[in-house]
Order: sequence, then structure tokens, then C-alpha cells
Amino acid sequence: MPLSELNVDHDALFLKDGRKIITTAGLSSGIDGAFHVIEKIKGRGEAQATALGMEYRWDPDSKFARAALANTHFPHFHGVDAQALSTQGDTEHWEAKVLFSKPASASAILELLGKKIVAETPRTRGPVILTPTSSSEIEWKFTDEQGSSWSGQGTVEPAEGQTGKCRHAQAGA
Repeated sequence: MPLSELNVDHDALFLKDGRKIITTAGLSSGIDGAFHVIEKIKGRGEAQATALGMEYRWDPDSKFARAALANTHFPHFHGVDAQALSTQGDTEHWEAKVLFSKPASASAILELLGKKIVAETPRTRGPVILTPTSSSEIEWKFTDEQGSSWSGQGTVEPAEGQTGKCRHAQAGA
């Protein structure tokens, strides 16, 4: 099948093509796809028993799919001297807190973040619009490949008890 005929479904754990082909996108979705095959061949009870034996929480009706989470719209911060403190959210909102070692000033971090956000935000249709709102905050907006509008906010503040380091929190929705 040519790539031009493929349709990406960000909400699916696995995909069936209507014939005998099932595709998955990752480790746990591969396990879910395997349980689907067991269910089709041996029945749901056998698939559930197999999952239980593996200590795996199988939910064939789950709507959780990694590609649907909001952080897939976060920019990539490759080459930044920082440590992730927390990252959490759902399909409509995401928040990440990051401890930056360098650069150390809020203005330099905002400048770096702005460049990364504009250049490295994935799955967009059109430009990412960046708006500095204060000396410690920025906001950005973009439209994803499905036509949905997103916005984000970044705040930089001194890291408590960490001399020369700043913390950054960002969220998208």
C-alpha cells in the first residue's frame, strides 16, 4: 500500500486494515494488538486470562492512545542543558516542569524557548505564533495537522534552593 493511502488514527491502540493485517505503534500498543489477536482466535476470556498471567492491565475498550496525548504537540528541546522535573496531562492539556542549568537567566531561557517553540513544535499546520507577555512569560498558538487550535504558556522562575538555575513550566491546550 502506498504511503499516500495511509490514514493516521492518533486515538487507536492498534489498527486493522479489514483483511488480516494489524498494525501497532509501540511496545504497549503491540501488546494490546496481540491480545486482540488472541481474542479473535480464542475469545475474550482467553485474552483476559493471558493478560492476567502477564500482570498486564488489558482494556480492549480503552481510549488511551499515546499519539493522542497533548504532549505530542510540545516542541522538542534537544541540546538544552535541563532536567525534566515532571510531565503530565491528557489529550487536551499538558504541563511540564523543567530545571534549566544553562542558560541561567530568565530572559536567556525565554529567548531559547521561543526559538525552540517556533522551530521545533511538531504536528503543526502553518506557523507557530509566539508572543512574549512579560519578562518571565511567553505564550504561543498554532493549529495542528487536524485543524485544531492550541495555545501554550511558558513561565520561567528561579528554582528554589538551586543557585544559578531556573525552572520552566509550560502547558498546552
